[in-house]
Amino acid sequence: MKRHNDQPISEILKTWKQTSKFKPMLIQQKIEAEWENWFGKIIAKNTEKLLVKENKLYIYLKSAPLKYELHLGRIKIMGIINEKLGENYFEEIIIH
Repeated sequence: MKRHNDQPISEILKTWKQTSKFKPMLIQQKIEAEWENWFGKIIAKNTEKLLVKENKLYIYLKSAPLKYELHLGRIKIMGIINEKLGENYFEEIIIH
């Protein structure tokens, strides 16, 4: 007997990922894993923590001059990250 609601597991996981409350955690893990590749060793070395919450990315940095530079370029950073993720997930980048 064949079921009528058969779906490939990849489709089920994709749907779950898009509708799940775990999506921010999955995005945060991807950003943390790729942070150095996307923005370089100097920025990665001075980054204390990345936090994804309510479509916002909070970036905690050690260096005050770097905070200032990234604050000025936060729109560009948001564009790069959204492009790498393949969706316009982030509405705002907040530098601490």
